[in-house]
Amino acid sequence: MADRVSPGHGDELRRGAFELANRFPFETNARRQPAGKVVATLTFFDTFADAPMTSMGEARIELQPVGLADAAIIFDAWGRRPENFTHLTARVFAELAEARAYIAGLLQSPDSLAFHILERSGSVVGIVKAAVVGHRAQVGYVVDQAFWGRGFATEAVRQLVASLEAMPSISRIWATCALDNLASARVLEKNGFTREATLKRWAAYPALGGLAFDNYSYVRSKP
Repeated sequence: MADRVSPGHGDELRRGAFELANRFPFETNARRQPAGKVVATLTFFDTFADAPMTSMGEARIELQPVGLADAAIIFDAWGRRPENFTHLTARVFAELAEARAYIAGLLQSPDSLAFHILERSGSVVGIVKAAVVGHRAQVGYVVDQAFWGRGFATEAVRQLVASLEAMPSISRIWATCALDNLASARVLEKNGFTREATLKRWAAYPALGGLAFDNYSYVRSKP
């Protein structure tokens, strides 16, 4: 299936874990690949299957970098289901081209980050991302409705925040959510985010008629 690493290939990728010049703390235990090569730098891989697996130890999920050619993975895993888009500023993807445009938007900034969220079986269940502009990183996440309530978003945000806090250039990590999106608010609060303000008419949601809704602003200060 498109949202799984092919048999055998995933094990090889796990053994060949990479390091990103200390950019991601959960990759600091990387070892040399069998061929003796170490990948020292990375922006984004061309495809999801080309990227080494990011181990989360005993966590129930793993994160893997979103690739430029991952439109079909996102479309099939969560992007074609309207129920996942109620509180998103993106529209549900009617075709692969729209998923491709979504990925292109995620990767516009070279410093921004985007990861597939994988459950232990290897299936993609969502995405976690950070739009990095200067010293600020805005966190966002989507989990397919079939996997709500299992703590996947909370764990994904925890791992992403750990990465962001290891980046010296980042001093503000923040996120927003609709006032009635209580589940999203809980994800942020469990990860040490504090509600700082109410942003009037902050985000327009196509799934809700394109109207602009107030959002809470949450911030997590770096230690």
